[in-house]
Amino acid sequence: MLDDWTVQELPTVVLVVDQDVLQRMEEGAELRREGFHVVEAATVTEAITLLQSRAVDIVLSQLDLEGSETLRDWVHYRRPSTAIVLGHETE
Repeated sequence: MLDDWTVQELPTVVLVVDQDVLQRMEEGAELRREGFHVVEAATVTEAITLLQSRAVDIVLSQLDLEGSETLRDWVHYRRPSTAIVLGHETE
């Protein structure tokens, strides 16, 4: 009977793009504690490769990351339902 089924909500998938590994790990750990599913990338190229292979709800990236405009444009045109936040701070 369908009424007995419960639908579990899937966690929001967040891609953290940060060239500083410690910063990226810290931010990823905090997001995981908040219940998000986190994937990480060190570069724009790595981020785009991940975006091509999986669904991501939110991209968090450093504003000063080399190629951040390319990442923003790629997400805007190829994944319009994905939110992108440039210039995030973890402190």
